[in-house]
Amino acid sequence: MSPSDDSPSKKSPDPADPAPSRRPGDESAANAFSAAFLDRLRRHHDHPPTPAAANAGPWRVVRSDSASGDPTWSCVAVGEASPRAHLVTPDLAFLAAAAFPLTGEEPRFFLAEDPDIEAPVCDLLDGDSSVGVVDGWTAELAGRMSTLDALRRRPLALAHFLLAVGDETLRRVGRILLELAEEDEPTV
Repeated sequence: MSPSDDSPSKKSPDPADPAPSRRPGDESAANAFSAAFLDRLRRHHDHPPTPAAANAGPWRVVRSDSASGDPTWSCVAVGEASPRAHLVTPDLAFLAAAAFPLTGEEPRFFLAEDPDIEAPVCDLLDGDSSVGVVDGWTAELAGRMSTLDALRRRPLALAHFLLAVGDETLRRVGRILLELAEEDEPTV
């Protein structure tokens, strides 16, 4: 009688599995670095990470169960054992996975009022450089632009965001993109 295909000796490692399983108590199971090395590093660099570094990820969304047994979806940073967020729907979990790496980052854009202009108009600043003029009543614009700018520079966060929007919205966006791509100039 030959061993079944499900036997452990016949299984190949799962490429999606972040680390092969090890014996309980074996500290190398949780990290590629030895405990002694990490302890020495901690003594020399004993400072907390910046909020941006602490939330950089990469993040993954995993299905789990709440204490009551209801399904939840958790956001776990790769390399961490404990989830940082538990949400009731996968779209909210993917939204959180997209947002985590954007938290703690300094905003790129700012609004600065121009004292020479009497209308409620502001310069949109990228650092010290003016990149445009906007209606002064759009106070949240610079912050939202900063968030979207950070999102477009992080492909994994953008992928999580796209997973959060869902199939129907992606179909609509795909149709809109095709229409926009056929235009000679962007619609104003």
